[in-house]
Amino acid sequence: MASRSSRMDRAGGVRARQALDAVERALRKPILDRYARLTTSGKPVTCQPRADERNGTGPSRGSKYPKVIFDLEAAALAAARELVRAGCRPMTAYPCPRSRRGHWHLKTIRQIDADQ
Repeated sequence: MASRSSRMDRAGGVRARQALDAVERALRKPILDRYARLTTSGKPVTCQPRADERNGTGPSRGSKYPKVIFDLEAAALAAARELVRAGCRPMTAYPCPRSRRGHWHLKTIRQIDADQ
């Protein structure tokens, strides 16, 4: 059984991570508001997987998680550049495989260490 102090350390780490996530969301919000497709309430529209994709019973056409929609590749790339300047990991745009009218999402670029 974990000691009381180690449980408190983990709880403190979780709270610190949640606080950091809130700061990162606050930095990303104005950038996404500028470039993403927005709802009438002003929130970014997300591309949702169908229920059978989420459950694993149907064919996968992309991520299992909601992704922000960008109407144009240029808008997605501009958002990616601004997000990187704001401290996010490097990103690139890709066309959505489940889109009928054609929209774009962002994904992080994995950096491979040259020493390996």
